[in-house]
Amino acid sequence: MTADPATVVLLDGRAQPPTELIGAKAASLDTMRRLGLPVPPAFCVPAPVCTARGPLADAVTAGLAWLRQQSGPVRVSVRSSPTVSMPGMLDTVLDVDPDPDADDVLPAVEAVLASWDAPRSVAYRRHRQLGDAAATAVIVQAMVSGVCDDTSGAGVAFSRNPLTGADELFGEWRRGSRGDAVVSGTVGSAPLHVLAGELPTVHAALAAAARLLEHHYADMQDIEFTVESGQLWLLQTRTATRSPRAALRVALSLHAAGVLDETELLNRVTPADVDAVRASARRPVERCAPRVATGLPAAPGVATGRAVSDLDDAVDAADREPIVLVRTTTSPADIAGMLACAAVITEVGGPASHAAVICRDIGRPAVVGCGPGTATALEGLQVTVDGSTGEIFAGTLDVESWLDADVDADVRAYQDIAAGADRRTAGAGQLPDTELETLQRLRMTGGVARDELDPSRHDELAAAALVTGTTTVRLTPQGRARLGDLLTAERAGADSAVLADVYRGFCAVNADFKAVVTDWQLRDGRPNDHTDTGYDAAVIARLDRIHGRVLPVVDRAAAQLPRLASYRVALEDALRHIHAGDRQWFTHPLIDSYHSVWFALHEELLVAAGLTRTDEARAGRAD
Repeated sequence: MTADPATVVLLDGRAQPPTELIGAKAASLDTMRRLGLPVPPAFCVPAPVCTARGPLADAVTAGLAWLRQQSGPVRVSVRSSPTVSMPGMLDTVLDVDPDPDADDVLPAVEAVLASWDAPRSVAYRRHRQLGDAAATAVIVQAMVSGVCDDTSGAGVAFSRNPLTGADELFGEWRRGSRGDAVVSGTVGSAPLHVLAGELPTVHAALAAAARLLEHHYADMQDIEFTVESGQLWLLQTRTATRSPRAALRVALSLHAAGVLDETELLNRVTPADVDAVRASARRPVERCAPRVATGLPAAPGVATGRAVSDLDDAVDAADREPIVLVRTTTSPADIAGMLACAAVITEVGGPASHAAVICRDIGRPAVVGCGPGTATALEGLQVTVDGSTGEIFAGTLDVESWLDADVDADVRAYQDIAAGADRRTAGAGQLPDTELETLQRLRMTGGVARDELDPSRHDELAAAALVTGTTTVRLTPQGRARLGDLLTAERAGADSAVLADVYRGFCAVNADFKAVVTDWQLRDGRPNDHTDTGYDAAVIARLDRIHGRVLPVVDRAAAQLPRLASYRVALEDALRHIHAGDRQWFTHPLIDSYHSVWFALHEELLVAAGLTRTDEARAGRAD
């Protein structure tokens, strides 16, 4: 049978209709059919057709006739298909049964369409800045059942671990269950290795499908599936929500496999995303606080707030104080509370549940499956939630940046790729430094070899009598005066109170850094000299912790004075060299070592705060 594509689109894998017409979910079904994967027959009514009941009824009638040709008398499900994935926000109507006509299906279609304007959907689109111009297409699909017998069930699979990015099939499965129960997290489910033991052929087929889809889309996939009497059926695939850590690891893995080229990698993972990896890797400093609950880590990060279980109370209180939402489980109706609160805890559900998926999507730490009674036990308490370990502690705990060896290696691998791209860009012609940056560089170093300066910048400064020297270029008195004027003008455009606070924050880290530098310099007097790798490793580990503390200070400074952002790059470059085994990048004075960059940053923050070394010495903060 054929159908008018302006009215109904048959998702048979042949026509390859545009996503803009049929939405992301319908496009994924069509793609899976084209790839030869097991997908129940389905058709899609495009969003423009859904605006008037007459064309809508005609489309459903034509589509149902085609479904009967494919499957005989059928039960159907009715699902949304917006252009951009909105996990859990729009309604799904299942089991429109035992042989429906258009009059049976239309109420379900209209219910799905009405959910587009539900408060939860509006709130989600506003948070994601998706806009309200386009509505949703609608899918009508032959139903398959996960409750037929002992070889039936449903689940969710990720092509990789969405928390860590590890290359392993990850997800949940429940025998004798419908998919909505697993996705909602309202019932207990088992990890996918249980499916491998119970139905190994199904598990193998699922793993092969996940690998195929990940390669086709060049990204990690989130797959909903049902098993009906031992037969695997795929109901949806989409780009998986994942932690920042997982996003970085997956991108690096796909790059190493040749799936992503360098440009695609750097477009997919930005320096801001790497910052998010560090932020999500924060850990509570004190582990001696009482642990009041544990569950499954579902979305990484640490957050503190007062535990509240009532949704309306949580939303109201979130305007006045940080709130941790604690629920038996979450549903799409909870989205406003999830957006308003600092973290989410649930009593039931797993890492593929609604709470886990949405919290990874919106960047909220989450711990799920903490057990019955958790909401009552925590109600009103001030708690700290660690979404990376699944622990909830009593009270407000300080946090510190912390990267394990695997994450640290991933960050450095990304930085190496980015640095290589920067060097190639520089070789192709990079924008010269500004006048302020050049003059400040000359002041900080005392002089720069002429061939290290941009020729046009040098000629401009020399003509204005701001620099002198033929081999080594230095500031003239006029140049120092000009630099002072430029720095004053720069500070005038910033918030002086913030800059003063940034300087104080730096001083709080500086004392610890000086101690580390002293211990590093003393290493040459130790019996084993600098071959004492245990000593070196311990000092470098301390430097890593200091690095994690100073980066937020640098970022705050750069938010006020954007040129200072280069200090983050220089510090990370020096630390990368140190970890690669080149120890001179710790304190060597003639290169941009960590200590040299730190010293220059110190000078910059003094000037930014309107202070001198003399002022600092009087305050007892000098090096």
